[in-house]
Amino acid sequence: GRHVDAVKLWFAWKYFGKEGYSKRIGNLIDVAKYAERIVNSNSQLQLLAPRQSFTVCFRYVPADESDLNAFNLSLREALRKSGKVVLNYGYIGKAVALRLVITNGEMQKSDVDLFFLNIMDVASSLERNKVLANVEED
Repeated sequence: GRHVDAVKLWFAWKYFGKEGYSKRIGNLIDVAKYAERIVNSNSQLQLLAPRQSFTVCFRYVPADESDLNAFNLSLREALRKSGKVVLNYGYIGKAVALRLVITNGEMQKSDVDLFFLNIMDVASSLERNKVLANVEED
C-alpha cells in the first residue's frame, strides 16, 4: 500500500490508544451485528450474504416486483436524491446488493435504526408510486 496510509493508522492509534482503538472496533462489530439482525427480522429485507465484517449486504423485496435488481437500484437512487442516505451497492452473483458499510467508530444503534427507517420509508413510497402508475395505466 501507500506509506501515507500507515501514518494515518499510526496517528489514530496514538490518539485513541490500544484500549480506545479496541473499543471502537468492538463498537463497529456490534453495530454491524445489530444491522444484520434488523435485516433478518424484517420480511421486506433479505440478507444476501452472511456478515463477516463491518459490511451488511441486503436488498429490499417489494410486494409486487419481478425485477428486484431494478427496484433496488431505483431505491438506491431515490435515497441518494432524498439526501437522507448515500448507499453503496454491488453484485452478489446476479443480485444487486445494497451495502451498509459501517466504518465510523462513533456510529450507534440509533443511527442504524434511522438508516433503516429511511430505507423503508423511501421503498414504501416507490412501491406506492408504482401501484398508482399501474392503476392510471389501466
